[in-house]
Amino acid sequence: MPRHYPKRERKKAGDKRSRLDRRRQRQRAAEEKERQRALEKEGRRRGLIRIRTDRLRSRSVMGSMGVPTFQGCYYEDYPFVCCDCGRKEIWTAKSQRWWYEEMGGEMESFAIRCRCCRDAERRRKDEARRISAEGRERKRRRMENGEG
Repeated sequence: MPRHYPKRERKKAGDKRSRLDRRRQRQRAAEEKERQRALEKEGRRRGLIRIRTDRLRSRSVMGSMGVPTFQGCYYEDYPFVCCDCGRKEIWTAKSQRWWYEEMGGEMESFAIRCRCCRDAERRRKDEARRISAEGRERKRRRMENGEG
């Protein structure tokens, strides 16, 4: 059965509870700040680059209200093997920051080709586009001349 306090005691009990809540809240905030400081210190020691979630434009980490849901801390150098030539490469933290924050790349995407193979793939695609455009142009000309 609930105890009924006179008005004055009720106010004191509420004040005590809210003081405890404020103290707990300050303590949690201080602990979170200390945890963030420790992460920053560790990141600087390891030479990592901090993720700026406000710069991410990836659909996969942006909530429906346009607020990042991604909770990562740092970009780290990512070792990978090129899918074309099999050479071991490292996708640097600086390159990751450029890809995700400047170019708006998806957070699920990552490097799979070394620079040489990436350039070769780009040339291959450009050549395929050129050939396709020439074919469309020939077809358009034939249609205009009534040969089609």
